[in-house]
Amino acid sequence: MQRRPNPQDQNRNGSNVRNSPYRGTVPSGTPVRRSPAGSANAKRAAQKRKTTIIALSATAAVLLIAVIAVCSILFAAPEDDGLILNNVYAAGINLGGMTPEQARDALREATSDTYSKLDMVVSVHDTEVHFTPSKSGAKLNVSAVVDAAYQYGRSGTRSERQNAKKQSLTSSHVISILPYLNLNTDYIKDAVDELGVTYSSTLSQPSYRVEGNRPDLNVKFEDVNTDTVYQTLYLKLGTAEFGLDTDKLYEQIMEAYNTNIFYVAGNISVVSPELLDLQAIYNEYCLAPEDAVLNEITYEVTEGKYGYGFDMEQVRSLVENAKYGDEIEIPLTFLRPKLTAAELTDGLFEKELAFFSTPASIDKNLIINLKLACRAINNKILKADEIFSFNEVVGCPTAADKYQEVVIYVGKTPQSVIGGGISQVSSALYYCALRADLEILERHNHIYTTNYIEAGLDANVSYGVMDLSFKNTTGRPIRIEARVTDAGSLQISIWGTENKEYSVDILYETLATYTPETLKHTMLPDNPDGYLNGDVLVQPITGYDICTYRVYRYADGTTEPVKKLIAFSHYDKLDQLVVEIETTPSVTPTTPTEPSEPMVPSTPSEPSEPSEPSEPSEPNP
Repeated sequence: MQRRPNPQDQNRNGSNVRNSPYRGTVPSGTPVRRSPAGSANAKRAAQKRKTTIIALSATAAVLLIAVIAVCSILFAAPEDDGLILNNVYAAGINLGGMTPEQARDALREATSDTYSKLDMVVSVHDTEVHFTPSKSGAKLNVSAVVDAAYQYGRSGTRSERQNAKKQSLTSSHVISILPYLNLNTDYIKDAVDELGVTYSSTLSQPSYRVEGNRPDLNVKFEDVNTDTVYQTLYLKLGTAEFGLDTDKLYEQIMEAYNTNIFYVAGNISVVSPELLDLQAIYNEYCLAPEDAVLNEITYEVTEGKYGYGFDMEQVRSLVENAKYGDEIEIPLTFLRPKLTAAELTDGLFEKELAFFSTPASIDKNLIINLKLACRAINNKILKADEIFSFNEVVGCPTAADKYQEVVIYVGKTPQSVIGGGISQVSSALYYCALRADLEILERHNHIYTTNYIEAGLDANVSYGVMDLSFKNTTGRPIRIEARVTDAGSLQISIWGTENKEYSVDILYETLATYTPETLKHTMLPDNPDGYLNGDVLVQPITGYDICTYRVYRYADGTTEPVKKLIAFSHYDKLDQLVVEIETTPSVTPTTPTEPSEPMVPSTPSEPSEPSEPSEPSEPNP
């Protein structure tokens, strides 16, 4: 029989839920199947639920204990090691990792000779201000600074302390020492403000004026007095517009004190005035001097002229070293030229570098030729490194230039040649070029030795064939002088500037001698020229091989002389030709009839003095 439901077993909606395992969750009107009371399944289910709840509760308790343990580790205050945090700086010193005692010792050592002894130097433009310790009051409280460094990371909230320790591992922290320096900031601010007044000027432009009377500039060179001041030029420099940020400069000074630095350079803005146009002023009031001029062809000198005014380089230097607003007084006087005639020619051609003299000749025609050649080279000036060519200067001797015929050897044959004999001039010049230590570029010796100069020292010339040329290697101009004297001697000299520390001698050595032979020339007793037996038709000439040297002797007396080979000369011998008279004339003479004139005219021992020829006109170059 089914039991009637108890009203107490129903919920508000009338559902029977007392014995339902889904009590409070089964919807109203849903039938509930009940297990029999005291069944084994119900007991097992209840026991299982109880075991699960106990397990979950135990797990939660374990987790709660673990969380509490971790939090206690994380948020527990670490043990203090008593050291200042890493990278903590004060007065430019790293105090990190030190104990307070070590930090005090280090800071005292670094600042004992600075704050209380050094001036703080503040430089602005061209002004320096010194803040002495007695005026600035700088005196560092080392203990207070170290205490502040030690407290960094030990004071503040937990978060602030943790952040400080974390940052100390990677970055630095600077302890400001200004609160512990006892600075007289009012004094420093007043000094900075004073600098601000100094460098807060307004812009002004330069000006100039001249006082006095200008002298007469048309005076003789020798009458000028350069010490007399005739006028005065006043140059007034402009003033710049300055702008000094005093607040920024004060901050720079405080930062320098904070980092144990005692020099500060203040920056200012500058608007500069215009520059004085010295060249325009010079052009308005001054006259430039004129140097003496040397003609590089004739080497004649034109005397210079004095100028008037001021020396541009000196005034430019004064202006560059002056300050803004300065006034400079410039005396205006006569200005001496840099080069006068005396200075320009000082040492020029004053030293005779070489000289050679030889008897000219008794031949009137030869004397004319020598004079013409001397006239061509006389006063010839060679600049430094210039090359002299005898053929180029003398030119080709022609009858139009008044050159005369003279018998000379052309090869081994005597011939009458216009302009013959001028090799005597080139030989004398060659000797002088050797003695003057000039560089010889071209020189030829004669076929036979000559009677006017030693073997090895002659110089044969023939226009278009053989030349004498040399280069002026003295470094200064040289001048050639050449003449035939009234006494009948040929004289050549070279003048220049003596700058050598040695002298030059000429030495020649004979390597070989070629002795001439005596040849017979047979003639009939009644020969037309009346030659007698033994008469000499051709004078003998000995042949040689000659080496010519320059010998350098140094003035210091310690350097050994140096011998340098200059030339090798070979001279042929010329055999003597003697007349031999036949005693019995033959029908057919075997020897050809000789000309009536001898091959080489004999030279009388005491010739009469030739009359002076008329002066020829200037030859063509």
